[in-house]
Amino acid sequence: MGKLTDLAVKHAGPGKHSDGENLYLVVKPTGTRSWQFWFRRSGRRREMGLGSYPTVKLADARRAALGARVVLAQGGDPLNERNAAAKARAGVGVTFDKFARECLAEWGHKWAPKTLDGWTRSLLDYSAKLGRLPLDAVTTEDVISVLKADELWTAHPESAMKTRGRIMKVLDAAKVRGLRVGENPARWGGHLEHYLAPSDKEVQHHRALSGEKVGAFYRDLRGRDSVTAQALAFVILTASRPGEVRAARWDEIDLKNEVWTVPAERMKARREHRVPLSAEAVWVLKRARESFGGEGLVFPGEKPGKPLSDAAMGKLLKVMGVAEEATAHGFRSTFKDWSLEKTAYPREVTEAALAHVVRDKTERAYARTDLFVKRRQLMADWAVFLSRKA
Repeated sequence: MGKLTDLAVKHAGPGKHSDGENLYLVVKPTGTRSWQFWFRRSGRRREMGLGSYPTVKLADARRAALGARVVLAQGGDPLNERNAAAKARAGVGVTFDKFARECLAEWGHKWAPKTLDGWTRSLLDYSAKLGRLPLDAVTTEDVISVLKADELWTAHPESAMKTRGRIMKVLDAAKVRGLRVGENPARWGGHLEHYLAPSDKEVQHHRALSGEKVGAFYRDLRGRDSVTAQALAFVILTASRPGEVRAARWDEIDLKNEVWTVPAERMKARREHRVPLSAEAVWVLKRARESFGGEGLVFPGEKPGKPLSDAAMGKLLKVMGVAEEATAHGFRSTFKDWSLEKTAYPREVTEAALAHVVRDKTERAYARTDLFVKRRQLMADWAVFLSRKA
């Protein structure tokens, strides 16, 4: 049998597939793939796991197998040596907290700030009970304790599942680097699903003001002078995420051509996004420039050089008496409902205005334009709808 290829590994069916020289790809009926190195010691066969695919690629598995063969050639037992090394490393201070911070530093530079905040909250705050534990000592009971603390699993099931997945990824990374052995105690399928009952709590979506109310709300909002009010007005007019608006800078704004270009690092999809500015949005920007200056942040916070706090818009909604009905992010839903129900614009124009990623790979491959011209007219119509009295 010949060597495996990356394509063969990806599409291999259930069973054991040899790459030669004692390296095997094991594919379970569920489709999960893992690497094993088989060898004999004292007359019996032993199996040493080398990690799961695709976390461990074919080339990585071959390197690990080569290292195991070197140990065998020197008269050692690669499995015993790896286990001893992992326990030794865990015993000298490689705790979950320390390793999680290393992972966040390594992975986080590729993420949007909001994503990094979410991972940090999951791994360092929610998972604080794991913090001082050596990586090799984290058990199923420890993970369950984290997920059940402060009713996280029952009261906030979505956050609980995200936390579980993030713990699992950290422990997977630890295993690949030889800091853990054995199965991952945070895995869901075939493991934690049998310990934790599914929550019957529905996923909570962002509260959104209805189309019948949003116009009156916006006209009330545009009459207010505070920086928070003007920032929220801009959120509504552009159907942008609040975080994108709070961090907006004047060097991103082209008032002459009426375009706001949000850099890729601040976008959820990690792609630059051009926002067409309606006449109403330009008026809000000019008003902000007159009130707060035309350099640095468009909507500055109380501290010099710092943006508005994440809670500022929520507080304003409370003052205006709609906090029970709406969130700042929810105005994106209001915009989407209006566009799909009250206009004839194609759905893809609305999705492009919201900077949503096209999920279908084929459709995405043929999407060669950001539909900017059509989006400009859509946002102009939205501004008219918000500004005019019924």
